[in-house]
Formats: sequence, structure tokens, C-alpha cells
Amino acid sequence: DWSSDVCSSDLSGVNRLNRIIGHINPKNAPDSATPSNAACENKIEYKMGTAESNARKWNGWGFNDTSFLLNDKTDKVEVTGNRYLISGSVLPKFKDFLVETMKIDQVDFCPSQSLDDILRKAPARTINAEFLDHMERVIPNLHISITAKDRLHHSHGLTCYELMKLRQGNIDRWVDVVAFPKNSKQCEMIVSLCNKYNVCLIPYGGGTTVTNALQCPVDEKRMILSVDMQNMNNILSVDKISMTAHIQAGAVGRELHEKLAEHGVMIGMEPDSFELSTLGGWIATRASGMKKNRYGNIEDMVVSATMITSIGTIKRDAEVSRVSIGPDCSQFLLGSEGTLGLITDAVVKVHNLPEKKEFAALVFHNFDVGINFMYDVQKSGQIPASIRLLDNSQFFFGQALTPEDNSYMHGIKKWIEGQYIKFSGYDKNKLVVVTVLFEGKEHEVRRQKASIFSLMRKHKGMYGGADPAMKGYLLTFVVAYLRDYACDYYFLAESFESSVPWGQVATVCTKVKEYLREKMKDLKGSLIQARISQIYEDCATVYFYFGFSYKDAKRDPLDIYHSIEDGAREYLMSLGGSLSHHHGVGKIRKRFMPKAISDVGIEMLKGIKSKIDPNNVFGVNNLVDF
Repeated sequence: DWSSDVCSSDLSGVNRLNRIIGHINPKNAPDSATPSNAACENKIEYKMGTAESNARKWNGWGFNDTSFLLNDKTDKVEVTGNRYLISGSVLPKFKDFLVETMKIDQVDFCPSQSLDDILRKAPARTINAEFLDHMERVIPNLHISITAKDRLHHSHGLTCYELMKLRQGNIDRWVDVVAFPKNSKQCEMIVSLCNKYNVCLIPYGGGTTVTNALQCPVDEKRMILSVDMQNMNNILSVDKISMTAHIQAGAVGRELHEKLAEHGVMIGMEPDSFELSTLGGWIATRASGMKKNRYGNIEDMVVSATMITSIGTIKRDAEVSRVSIGPDCSQFLLGSEGTLGLITDAVVKVHNLPEKKEFAALVFHNFDVGINFMYDVQKSGQIPASIRLLDNSQFFFGQALTPEDNSYMHGIKKWIEGQYIKFSGYDKNKLVVVTVLFEGKEHEVRRQKASIFSLMRKHKGMYGGADPAMKGYLLTFVVAYLRDYACDYYFLAESFESSVPWGQVATVCTKVKEYLREKMKDLKGSLIQARISQIYEDCATVYFYFGFSYKDAKRDPLDIYHSIEDGAREYLMSLGGSLSHHHGVGKIRKRFMPKAISDVGIEMLKGIKSKIDPNNVFGVNNLVDF
């Protein structure tokens, strides 16, 4: 959807016609002289909702009020709810995309088992009566749940593998008890008692992990206690002189954004799981967000953090970002993935709310040109808050999600766009799109726009308007819902990411996609996509998406999925890519850890673990086999 508000002062030829119908020609990008007016202001609003509307799905991604559904009467896919820009819309092209590209036959429905059926099969609990009695005596106001529903909810994350097992009712090991502490003192007492009575403790934040990190070890014989941090979600203080905030680990991204905005500040951390994931989860996985160019990754944001271990609490005395007091022990918290302790709170850097926020979509002839453009943006020093390159398949995937618009003027605009693309020499089967988010002070945004559009012209690109870029960023929060919809029709889909040196980016993108294509050539239908979502001085973050129809597969679909993903990851690493950029390791990637950090690195991790958690209280068994 190229539709956009008119923000350009250069309106000649075709542009005059487009202005008449309220559309900007993609060729003419606004430059630094673009007038500032209301039409140019695009905002993403995060809907807080009520407790009821924010109820989570038990067998999929996100909130109960949002789903993709096929309307039997119209034979078109619709989006329920009103949470997102696309909500309440009819998607006239999406079913055709599913049928033609992904070979999804929407006559064959593959529903999940019902929640009631699964709960009736809940495994018996392993109980440590002494532990529970003692905990009830010393922490009388602690909320504890033993319901089958809470146990199930805390026994998995959101990998493709886990959701398939969940829908089939085959979660192998459930947690036995769930605790909901309200403060750090309660957390300290819980950890101490777990150590005393040999109970396995698994921290739980937003539950959005896609690395099997919350999967209970099948061979764990001890009672497993899940500690849910949702009640520890407060901003304890905001220091607008030092520009820091002290925040509890259970704070969810969307709520944190809203609460900090009341103080006129923001943290700037916005991963794709922003609506559901927590500060503690970001720290535990060394997370990144879509605006890292401006605000940094989580390790750049954290000034200090507190972790309760089985032998005591790790906390640095001075809450400042730079000290020289030996190795920084707080670094062990980042990426610890629940194996060393329970993260309870952190002091993080905050920033003033941006004066300006603008979007832009840029079109290039092919993916290689797009890579060269992204590289030049990085070297220019004028890097916007977020910039992402989508390959041709992702571009048309986004087009298939365009809501229905039957207006006469919309039809004229679409015809003009098609003709303009055609006569500009663009091959629709090769063109790619870069979506850009400018954010900051007005003069910064102006300077970045001038640089970006100058580089766009250097690489013979076209400006595609602001609106499609804004919609693209909003779709980030919706895409995961599509995986659940595809699952209903015998289609498995997943993503994986890597940091790749600039010199290898083009090779990695080409060869890994070829590898996936070869591995899925005998399957009924497949989906293979790539995008560059982050850029650094030395490397870029490459995301791969793949999926396949397993309706007529001769093997277990989860076996097929694991063989493809493991093989692709190993191949990617052989080409120079990293094991992970921001998803972490969990259990799904830990067999690759010796190659990623060396055998000596593995021994270092084991040494730290043996000293601060000698009884393996934090026995989730992520990263390496402890």
C-alpha cells in the first residue's frame, strides 16, 4: 500500500495528478526542506487495554481479542479486535497469497485440542511438602497457584515446537507450583528456601521466549517452582537529572512505555515482543529492539541490575554506568537465561520523549542494491532510529496483508502506482523495500532524512511514502499471530536470526535461502524470506523466516522442522554468522555453544554456575548442560 499523506514540496508531472488524488509519487522523496505540518506526523500508539482485553491466548501468540479468521460467507481472511491498525479489516488478497505461495488448503482444518481436554490430562504434581509448609509460614501473603491452567501456562514458551506440542496436548513436563512474589524480600526468601529444600526454580517474565528456554527439563525429579514476576512491575524512581530510572523486572514493555511517558521519558527498548515481554526477560536474554540505533541494545541501557542467587544477592554499590572495580559482575546477569539467579530490578538509562517521529518507505531494484544502501547508511554516521530491508517475498507478503479498500479513488491510485513502477524499470519479482523510522530532535531528523534520501538517489531508489512504512512497523506486532493461523491449516513457520559481517551478508542471505529451498523442495508448500533488521559498524542482523506445509509429509513435522532449522543454523555459522543476535540460546541452540564460545568458554560458564548455584536451584538447563 503506497498511499501516503503529501509531504513533498516538489510536485510536478505525475506528482500533480497524484496530489489531486491525495497520493505522493514514490520517485520524489522529501528532503531536509520538507515543511513540518500535521500531515507529516505519524505516531504509533500502544493500546494498554483492560485486564480482560489483555488476556493472553493459551495456545498461541498474543491477546485473545486478536486473530486471523477465514469468513466462510465472504471466503476472505479477516482480523478480529480493534487493538492494531489492521484490526477489524478484511484482507482480500491474503487467502490467494496463502494458496498460491504457501500452498495452504483452507479446506483442511487442523484445530488445536481444547484447553479443557488438555487440562484434564494434567500430570500429577511433584510435591515438596516441607518446602511449601515453610514458605507458607515465613511468607504468609505470597500468592501461590497449583491450578492446572497456571501450571500449563508457565511450562512453555512460544517456539514453533512448543506451540505444536501444546496444541496436541503433549507438553512433556509441567511446573508443579507457581509463585507470584510482590517484592525483592519475598524473592530472597523464595530462593533461599528453594536452596534449603532442593527445589528447582524457573523464573518467568512475559513467556515470549522462542528458544525453548522455559521448557522444563524432562528428567527433572525435583519439584519445579515457576516464579512469575508479573506483580513486580513498578517504576521505583525516575531521576531526570541523571536520566535514569529504577524499575522492577516484571515491567512489561507496553506498560513501561506508558508509565515512563507520564514522566516525559522513555527507555527506547522496543523488541518485536514489546507488548508482552518484560525488562527482566530483556536482561536475561541480552535482548535488542527495533530502535537500537538510537537507544542501544539492552546492555547499553542497563546501568546496574540486581540478581538473587542461591548464595546471596549480586548488586553493585554505585548505580553509575562506568566504574573501574575489576570485572563487572553485573555482566553475568546479561544473557544468563534463568540459569544463575532471579533478576528482580534494574537501573536503566532513560531519554526525553522525541520531538519528532517520521516514517519513510524506500524502493530498490533488488536485494543486493538494498544491502549496499544499508551499508552506506551505516558508514554515513546519519543512522535513523530504525531501518530495515525486506526482501521481495516479504514485500509481497506485506502487500497481501493490505486491508480492503473498494473506493474508486483507491483503484485509480493503485493503477498509477503499478504503471509508474513498470515504466521506471523495476522488476516486481526482484524489487525490495527499506522501511525507515526517524526519531529524535527536529534538527536530527532533518539531517538524517537529507542523508538517507541522498543515498537513496545514489542507489537509484524511489520514495514510497510514509504510510506504508508506518504500517510495516505496526505489522511487526501482528505477524506472530499469522503463525497460529497457518498452524490451523497444517503449516509450520518459524524464524531465526544472526549477526553477519558486512562482507558476508549477501553471500549468507543467498546461500542460506538456497539451503532452505533445497531442504524443503519435496514438501507441498514452503515460505522462505529474509530481512536485514539491524546494522552495526562491522555487521548486520539477518533474519530468516521459513515455513512449510506438512499435510502430506511422510515424517513427523516437528522432526522435519528441527532438521531444517538445525542444519540451516549450522550452515549459517559456517559462513561466518553468529549463533544468535538477540533471541538467545535457550535449549534450542545450546548444542552449538562450544563452537560459538569455545570449550574454554563453556568451562568458564560451568565454573561460575558451580560457585554461585552449587545445588543447581536454577535448573532450567539453558545455555549449556550444567
